[in-house]
Amino acid sequence: MSTQQSIETVENALKYGYLPAFRNQITVTPSPFLEKVRKIPLVNNEIKAAAPYGLNGGFAFGSSDTAATPEAGAQGFVGFTLDSKNMYVNIEISDKAVRLGSGNASSLLSALDAEVKSAYGAANWNIGRALFGNGKGILTALSAAATSAKTVYVSDCRTLREGLLVDVYANESATASSKTPTVTGARVKAVSRKYESGKKGYAVTLDKEVTASTALTAASETAVGTYGFLTVQKSYNNEICGLGAVMDDGIPTLYGVPKEGNDWLKPLVIDAGKKLDDLVLYEGIKQAQDFRNSQIDMILMGDKAFRAYQNAIRTTNAVITDKTMKFKGGAVGYTVLTGSREAVLVNERFVPEDEAWGVDTSAWQFHHSELGFASENGAGAFSLMEDKAVYRALLTMYGNLICEAPGGCVRFINCAEEA
Repeated sequence: MSTQQSIETVENALKYGYLPAFRNQITVTPSPFLEKVRKIPLVNNEIKAAAPYGLNGGFAFGSSDTAATPEAGAQGFVGFTLDSKNMYVNIEISDKAVRLGSGNASSLLSALDAEVKSAYGAANWNIGRALFGNGKGILTALSAAATSAKTVYVSDCRTLREGLLVDVYANESATASSKTPTVTGARVKAVSRKYESGKKGYAVTLDKEVTASTALTAASETAVGTYGFLTVQKSYNNEICGLGAVMDDGIPTLYGVPKEGNDWLKPLVIDAGKKLDDLVLYEGIKQAQDFRNSQIDMILMGDKAFRAYQNAIRTTNAVITDKTMKFKGGAVGYTVLTGSREAVLVNERFVPEDEAWGVDTSAWQFHHSELGFASENGAGAFSLMEDKAVYRALLTMYGNLICEAPGGCVRFINCAEEA
């Protein structure tokens, strides 16, 4: 085979062998939550939803047939608007692999198989993480000032993986640095999962040096992100509007509507008092149903909250109707009876460790385009990258996540004994 024939072989394998499965899986496997929400084809860059709130006021009891009928009191609605976000994933194969594989199609396809599986894993992990973010894309805050070194300390290591390309920003409150990263495209080489109290964080080694770029004051020492923060490369303020945007009071506006003065937009908050059990879950589910007309059917638990609940069900009479509910991404959840309702409980690593988030999945929609190639001018899917002996195919998907009744969510806080 010639080099061109080799590229065509790889391209056809990607288009007809891998892409159909990639498309089917990427909107379900990142999280059990995403698997259950409605999928809607994206038809416009702007996603809209009409959110009802309160009751229809046009009802009354009458004293006689001649009495005045009720005044009109139509259901109140608020319009939600959300822009779609761009999601990209690279499929790369070296020119060397193409040339050496020109006489051996199986070795060429083997190289492609490894690359596709790696790219899918990256897309799956990043989308799964972003589902629980607030749209800003901040992975974690630096917990100590950088000192011209490749090792930094971060407040949370759950959102970092080796191989990830990240940008480093200074304190978010600094106007200039909030727009321009101080370091771009730094690759994560190693992540320590051991907390170091002296640094108030976890050690992360990058392949580029990071220097302190924000003058610190006593007043700012306690602020989250005082020393800066990390994002996925080129993604700051560009991620999908995840569950965190609903749960986070630090996000002042949701879907174009200010949270201030619109308490119906905010989730219910239940303090578990360090004792997460069925009574606590029942209270949250009941309040959501009674006050927000929300039917909570899934509770996503952070790591510590999930362990606390597992300990609780060992010592109580919790009714588990299905211990092995399996999701397509490999997760397993419990279906439990809380009061008169069933809810699926799932351990979700990207929910804050000491919290659990209750959702009515029927109120959520994931609007998205079909995953496809970003080919230009009718060219092939693969093109030789500038200044590199590598062929690249760029896969794109556009979309965002929106909820018609965000106030119907429940945020369980203070769920575990352990700090």
